[in-house]
Amino acid sequence: MVARLLRLARHPVRPVKNTLHRLAESYALPVGRTARTRRLLRAAVPDDPHVLVIGAPHAVRQALPKARLDVAGTGPLEKSVTVVSDAMGEASLPRRWNAVVVTDPSLSAERLAAAAHACLPGGLVLLLMTNAMMQRPVSVPGAVVEEDRRTRDVRLVVARVLT
Repeated sequence: MVARLLRLARHPVRPVKNTLHRLAESYALPVGRTARTRRLLRAAVPDDPHVLVIGAPHAVRQALPKARLDVAGTGPLEKSVTVVSDAMGEASLPRRWNAVVVTDPSLSAERLAAAAHACLPGGLVLLLMTNAMMQRPVSVPGAVVEEDRRTRDVRLVVARVLT
């Protein structure tokens, strides 16, 4: 208890920032990075899709409340994970979703290949990026980039899967 109080005294901004981040993920606050992410996703995703999320699903759940949402992850005991897979490489996921949203900050080539392969032909691969990834050029294997939407600190790249 004393150690926690000393840490709070040394770093008074960190607990407030963490609390605000948790609130933004759990409640649909009208301001902040999560709100900007929700607005970008609502504008890009068609109505009533079947969506796979690779990464943190919080903003996607808030943005698409009517969507049938699956979350890929490696922890079978996590409540949010519905598809147990590491989502690395083409053979790691079946092809069944209309849209795949990648919120994981590590946009490796294997992760992008898994996302493109998991999408039905004509489906969308949506890549959400924040601060450090904003300037990085992105190409999705097997898909054509249609849109590159940006707000202050959020970038959404929309790619359509060809085959």
